[in-house]
Amino acid sequence: MTCEASQLDVWADKRARTQRLASTLSLEPKIRARASAIAHCADVLTPNSHGDIRPSYPCGDALCPSCEGRWFRRAAPYLHGLPALLEALGAASCILFSLVLTVPNVAVLHLRRSLTELHTRTRRFLSALEYRTDSPLSYLRKFEVSRAEDGRAHPHAHVMLATPVNTFDRYSLSGLWCKTAPNARTEQPYTHWQAFSAEDPAVEAHMRYILKPAVRVTDAMLDDPPFILGLARGLANVRTLASSGLFRQCRNVQSVQRSPYCAVQTTRYSWHDGCYQRQ
Repeated sequence: MTCEASQLDVWADKRARTQRLASTLSLEPKIRARASAIAHCADVLTPNSHGDIRPSYPCGDALCPSCEGRWFRRAAPYLHGLPALLEALGAASCILFSLVLTVPNVAVLHLRRSLTELHTRTRRFLSALEYRTDSPLSYLRKFEVSRAEDGRAHPHAHVMLATPVNTFDRYSLSGLWCKTAPNARTEQPYTHWQAFSAEDPAVEAHMRYILKPAVRVTDAMLDDPPFILGLARGLANVRTLASSGLFRQCRNVQSVQRSPYCAVQTTRYSWHDGCYQRQ
């Protein structure tokens, strides 16, 4: 089997998952237009100059398993600007912290409210860090939602921030996050962190992990239609990616000349009679 044929088999599975998602979303009258766009996202595929196959006409919906909301267009400038960022951090004697900040799992019907709380607490947390360092803070922040084993939504924030060396330790970062809670909770939010130097080769892999799409639609989600519908409502018009300071300054937008989601006018494959066929 050729590499291209194997990619088409993978895309056939993606299209099946996309069709299941669109079928579920069509149950909600207010988002049937979104469902229709998602349903046709993977109907036509185009190889690109990177050797990958992508939808020719991506729908851009954040839940779409095919185009993943054109996430590459937002993540690529940060990845292309990473060398300039590391050079600036090294010159400023800064260290990178990668954090996962969580709030308690919630029923998907309350996801919107939980994301609002997560946004508020993250803003307070970053403001507290900025106050303690007495200088503008450089950070990259992304919200993500997954499905917990108990069927509830698990909203959390990935944050990568740059601070001077020896500014914080685990206790102070975890303590600052817990202080952002609006009231005392019996369930303590989980906080994970990891530190990197600017010369650490693992920084790029970790940034790629943080910059993955905000939602990955899994089979467990598709088997739970109320969860999918609640996810669609909860994430509507939510800004999941933000940055400040050196992370924003070092974004290299100019180097992203052509996104892999942009169609290259060569061979195309269209879905016909249960498989992809060359046009």
